[in-house]
Amino acid sequence: MKRYRELVITGTQSDQFARTPSWLLSKLSSLFGITFDACPTNPTADGLKIPWQKNTYCNPPYRRIGPWLKKADREWLTNHICTIFLIPVRFYAKYAQSSLANVTAVYFATDLIQFRDYKAPLGIGLCVWVHGNPGRHTPALQYRIGVIDIPKPYSYTQATPIFTESNIPFVIVKENATEIVSKEYMAWKKNPTSTRGILLPAQTKLRVFQDLILPEASYIGFCNHLLKEKPGSQEFCLGSVAVIFGPGGHACYQSKHNLHTIPAGFINTRDPQKKPRKRRKNRFLE
Repeated sequence: MKRYRELVITGTQSDQFARTPSWLLSKLSSLFGITFDACPTNPTADGLKIPWQKNTYCNPPYRRIGPWLKKADREWLTNHICTIFLIPVRFYAKYAQSSLANVTAVYFATDLIQFRDYKAPLGIGLCVWVHGNPGRHTPALQYRIGVIDIPKPYSYTQATPIFTESNIPFVIVKENATEIVSKEYMAWKKNPTSTRGILLPAQTKLRVFQDLILPEASYIGFCNHLLKEKPGSQEFCLGSVAVIFGPGGHACYQSKHNLHTIPAGFINTRDPQKKPRKRRKNRFLE
């Protein structure tokens, strides 16, 4: 059984062929009407050079996502071919920035995904990223997310105008995200007319993102660059997201700092063959 080190950290060519679990591929095919796999395990042709078909599926090499998104852009704009990607949640990546205009929906995976022939699930949050219109009824999109434009030098202070221009009090979270987000949420619930902001790591795999942030926040904005604590310091490798609870957040989708607004939802990625885990209560909400 393989490990994910090369897939996630070094991105070497020898480990760029992680196969989508068959149960998940079947589920996505049923939900989105997939008719073609642009990047199969044993391709007979270069998927970047051949025409794609209606409702194409693509689980691209994670070290070379950009060319596949550009191909999907061309297929949608010229042939109206919709593409369904399974990729990491990386709104800060350059390849994501160039393709956001054609993204019609983002579905966050509810569980970490274990690819075929690997010993454990991949330890990063993934999403189903939809380019174009599949032309059929698809899973519900109950939420919306924004993408925030961060100017140079990409520090935390450059990310905070989304709060400060609306006079929203905020906290910056670098660790203990579940505890701090839960406490800020409870403080807002006690005073629903107030508005509270949080800038935190974009860890969509956390239950607090799924149970509190996406359903309850009035604004969610993923930063379009990795942030630095201060100019010249190390980048925050997970990416960052601005979250607002309370009435003041809705207007932020109209802010000049909000580049894109995308419909969002969840897709259940729990392996049906595995025993369901008992969901632990969030002790910070008690």
